[in-house]
Amino acid sequence: MKFFLFLLIWLLSFPFSVNAAVLDVSNYPDMSKPLQYTNYTDSPAPERGKDWRKLEGHELVDHYIIYFRTGRGVLPGVTIMREFKPLATFDMDEVIKGTFLDGRTTYEKRKDWYNKFRNNFTRNDYHKANFPEIYNEWFCLYSGKDAERILRMYMIKTYMPTHYPGENDYHI
Repeated sequence: MKFFLFLLIWLLSFPFSVNAAVLDVSNYPDMSKPLQYTNYTDSPAPERGKDWRKLEGHELVDHYIIYFRTGRGVLPGVTIMREFKPLATFDMDEVIKGTFLDGRTTYEKRKDWYNKFRNNFTRNDYHKANFPEIYNEWFCLYSGKDAERILRMYMIKTYMPTHYPGENDYHI
């Protein structure tokens, strides 16, 4: 019994912020609307490395830097590599309180929330219903799901027909 009391006191001695505020996603564009890919352009991205390009003029320019690179590799056709860099800054060790619909609470680090969302695709409706603020923060500002959709549309509609005309075999 003394051991458990000591352990509890020791655990409580670590400082952490409870109920930390999640990042604001109110200025995130409505991505349910059709994409306006006609304004997209790309330019060299020497900061990322040789042969990398940076997508510009897209709906999420205030939230993500979208990098991509194309080339021919082991697979037949064109391989498209991509990287999505969130512009928001995250304290991944910050403890955030989550409240279930039935009133129970849980405390987890931001990185643990993000891992839970990323690794449980089949339960994301459950997570979205129970923890909408932290889920929306992850989905909008960290996951890159919408950025991937934007890049895919750009590659299909503009980049591939221009740089690889007639090529229908590519891997994103």
